[in-house]
Amino acid sequence: MIINSPEDFMSLKLINGRYNIFEDYRLSCFEEGYESAIKHLWLNNIEGIEPTHIIRLKRALGNVWNIYDASERILADIVSEQVGRRIARSKSGSRIIELYHRIEEKGIMLLYPEKSSYPHKLRHIYTPPQLLYVKGRIKNCLNEYNKTVGMVGSRNPSVYGREICRCFGESLARAGYSIVSGLARGIDGIAHKAALDNGGYTVAVLGSGINVAYPRSNIDLYARIEENGAVISEYGLDAKPNPWQFPIRNRIISGLSDGILVVEARAESGSLITAEHALEQGRTVYSVPGRIMDKNSEGNNSILREGAICVTKPEDIIEDLNGVTYVSSGIENKNNTKYKDIENIDVTPEEQKILSVLSLDPIYIDEIIQKTHLGVTKTISLLYVLEEKRLIKQQSKGYYILYI
Repeated sequence: MIINSPEDFMSLKLINGRYNIFEDYRLSCFEEGYESAIKHLWLNNIEGIEPTHIIRLKRALGNVWNIYDASERILADIVSEQVGRRIARSKSGSRIIELYHRIEEKGIMLLYPEKSSYPHKLRHIYTPPQLLYVKGRIKNCLNEYNKTVGMVGSRNPSVYGREICRCFGESLARAGYSIVSGLARGIDGIAHKAALDNGGYTVAVLGSGINVAYPRSNIDLYARIEENGAVISEYGLDAKPNPWQFPIRNRIISGLSDGILVVEARAESGSLITAEHALEQGRTVYSVPGRIMDKNSEGNNSILREGAICVTKPEDIIEDLNGVTYVSSGIENKNNTKYKDIENIDVTPEEQKILSVLSLDPIYIDEIIQKTHLGVTKTISLLYVLEEKRLIKQQSKGYYILYI
């Protein structure tokens, strides 16, 4: 039962011989967003529940309230019998309420996709995190108009890699870009520090719980970022830095970034996983070229062969990202000029057909061809024309978005 008034509460029936603690708590806390935070915290802290499960449930049932109210049978039909059972049998709320108070006491923010302050750029990625734990000044670092560059690379960089990282980090920060990285040793830490030392903002996306500064050697840097940037995790408060969590975390680093710079990486580096996520998300991947016999640069040279943009100075990135814009339908940009309605643009019927299948989410050219039935040659030609008209943008090789 959903409680919206004291009368609803008076008519509430006992559940298993007692009042349902979530319903009691919801009545006593009517602050905006407070009840939603409790529900999202509950759902995201059920053992074995992944973001993909939650996304499927929200698509089917609409919101977290309906997920909570759904029967075990309905939940099982949407996800799986095991997951449905875990959700249906985890509704004792005292532990979650205690957890919420801990979070509140530590000044940690909870962000979920339904919340307006949820990072805008993450809304457009595959499998966006369904709950983020945040410390720091996220509004300064990540808003709709902030330009961001993710900087990733080796945990044991060469002298060359360190100098390149400092050079790019300093220049990008001075140019107003927020630097996103993972607080690891090596390139991550150097990038964060370069931004802070030059008056810029930086965002650390952790592969551990929000209270766990890992590695411990970066604990002072963690404190600086919390003060002058933002620290983010999807792994709760005290989760250990398990190795499997870092590759999953990397999708958030790339998702928060307009472009990803691979500074220096070996062939097996986790940085290349971040680059793969970036391509899937329609982000631009940049790479600093390295010596062909240097193992520290094997990863860089490999992704350059595969189509990453070669950069030799910070200005290469700044110039390339100058036109990148993230907007929502119907909103105004920072110059207060209204974005065009695609239905009222003077285009041919075939051009309109392509515009109708595009959005702010990157879409691959094969899917455009399949949806429009215009054929390969015609579609490529029309995409070129629409780019010339500045109505669409190729965000990375073969991926297109509306640019209006």
